[in-house]
Amino acid sequence: MTISEDVRHAHQSLSKTNLRFLEYCRNHPEATNPAAFQSLLAAEGLQIDFKKLHPWPTFVSRETNKELQKASTDVFDLIRCIPERLFGNDPQAVSRFYNVSAREAEYFLFDTSQWLIQSQVGRGDFILSSNGLKCVEYNVGGHIGGWDANFLVGNYLKIPFMQQFFENHKVTMNYRDILEDTLDHLVASHLRKYPGHSGLTNLAIILPGFDDSSGPGKFHSAFNHIYHRFLEKKYPQCHGDVFFTGFPLLTYDDSSPLYKKNPLHIMLQIGMFPIPLEALILSKMGKLTLLNGPISWILCNKLNLVALSKHEESTLFSDEERETIRKYIPWTRQMSDTETRFKGESVQLKEYLPAHRDGFIMKPAAELGGVGVVVGKTTSPEDWQAAVNANIGKPDWLVQEYVEAMPYIFPLEDGTCVEHASVWGFFVFGSQYVGGFLRIIPKMKNQLVINYHLGAKESIIVEVDE
Repeated sequence: MTISEDVRHAHQSLSKTNLRFLEYCRNHPEATNPAAFQSLLAAEGLQIDFKKLHPWPTFVSRETNKELQKASTDVFDLIRCIPERLFGNDPQAVSRFYNVSAREAEYFLFDTSQWLIQSQVGRGDFILSSNGLKCVEYNVGGHIGGWDANFLVGNYLKIPFMQQFFENHKVTMNYRDILEDTLDHLVASHLRKYPGHSGLTNLAIILPGFDDSSGPGKFHSAFNHIYHRFLEKKYPQCHGDVFFTGFPLLTYDDSSPLYKKNPLHIMLQIGMFPIPLEALILSKMGKLTLLNGPISWILCNKLNLVALSKHEESTLFSDEERETIRKYIPWTRQMSDTETRFKGESVQLKEYLPAHRDGFIMKPAAELGGVGVVVGKTTSPEDWQAAVNANIGKPDWLVQEYVEAMPYIFPLEDGTCVEHASVWGFFVFGSQYVGGFLRIIPKMKNQLVINYHLGAKESIIVEVDE
């Protein structure tokens, strides 16, 4: 394994422990063998897709972790204020900016209460460059992926050579129970909405196309066991069960949704699909805690980065908020902004983008999972020109300044250690940072769209005392 000065700097910028771990693995070949991490893959019956997991952790220091928290929470706070701050929660203004029908805009704005806005769950995707963290998109709602791997942090203590590394370098881990953080956010949000609530507190996880014909499985039982223990420890005034279900399987009375005659008090929607009017009305009447609500359709749209980037100097934002935009938001515009300004220069996108291919990416505003993303640096001049021609003038496509990620080394499945491209995912529940992951893909694939379908893996973030 060759460690260049750029790689050394990248690893050490996260923590001294991260660089020491890389050097330790260079001297211990067994550390590059995925089979050595088998004891990592145990999680109390919970369903984790281990094919997405990279066995090497990423160690971050207290100082680095503080910056991750600040970036993710500050940007989320800005995104959450956009519908009200910039558009006054006006359906017509929202319809024009987000390129949706007036009827859709009214649905998305059905509930704009501060309680709901401040209770949102989000995951910011950031790239750490030599110029600091830059947010390339923000996913909002119960559909955000990548949170489950955090359950496994403690399992690194079960791996012999990891134990030796921790002992040799006096490493102390600080790891989060992200499932407990999730449950805490849901129940705490419910109690903020209904102060003084006690007694039965049933939680429903709403899934698309859910089929309950086979009855509860091991995962359901394990989740309920965790929920019961959590309530006993944190909210002893409450008791209840977790139900996995879908909207078509629910009935309604005047006070709550019902699943098999069980009243539901908290509902978390996993995925972006329409919420029945009955549930929306009960939530707005104050009889149901419904997260994340239709507003998440707007908050997860990538056009929010356009709104922030274009208003970098606007007095609609405070001095501190404008500094947050300058620090964390890369230059981003709609492809319909054919004449705009870039780095103080007036440019015509149709002429400027083909001549500066390496400096930009294009992407659709409302897609997820890297769908449609075109990276100039890894696209031929002919294909880039074709993408510009196809999308110039479209308000639902955006162009963003390319951000070069710092280089990190990770092993492949055959043990070969190579540089990887990366993007960080940071979870924020309400206003609380609850951890994250580093998503990576080998640079040798010449692939800078980093998602699971293209072979990306997750490295678990481990916070260390230094």
